[in-house]
Amino acid sequence: MYKRVIFGLALAFSTTLFAGCAARTMPVSFVYAPLGETKGGSGELFLASARCDAAAMAPAGELRFVIGTTRNYEGTVTGEMVSQLAPEDLVLDALKRELTLAGYHLECGTAMPAGIAKGVELTAVKVNLEEKAGLSKSEVSGRVETSLEIWQDGKKVRKLSYQSQNSDVAVLERERLPRQLIEQGLHEVMKQAVPEIVGILK
Repeated sequence: MYKRVIFGLALAFSTTLFAGCAARTMPVSFVYAPLGETKGGSGELFLASARCDAAAMAPAGELRFVIGTTRNYEGTVTGEMVSQLAPEDLVLDALKRELTLAGYHLECGTAMPAGIAKGVELTAVKVNLEEKAGLSKSEVSGRVETSLEIWQDGKKVRKLSYQSQNSDVAVLERERLPRQLIEQGLHEVMKQAVPEIVGILK
């Protein structure tokens, strides 16, 4: 009888532990720090994206967007990385900050208005994190991709695409690494995109 109780408790503990590991969720919070390296923009600029609708944003504190996967060194998925912001929110916020510092007065909406003088439409975004986690270290890779359409005088004049991929290893403070790689990726994409946007719209 005693052995059965001990076995039952051990089984319950191991099941709970396994379930906890399988359901591991890592929150990733992020606030974009703009570079402000590009100048020369002027006038009104319309930024179009489905995420310009404030009602589409998650309530404060709600983590509902999966932006990454955690695996152990055997390749088994052990959890997810989740964010309050959707991938498109991250890129949209970075564009807003950088284009404002470049000199534009921005308006944001879900559809490009007819006859718009200057416009940028965010057409595709991918932000993805992959973590390989062990007892001694964590290896994380991050990828940022975005596609844009540039509008002038009511016409689509250019399609642009950018991407960045980075990876790093952490032993201590592992929770910071995904956030750092997102920022690094966004900075690299913005360094390419913003000067080209300004150059086309002059």
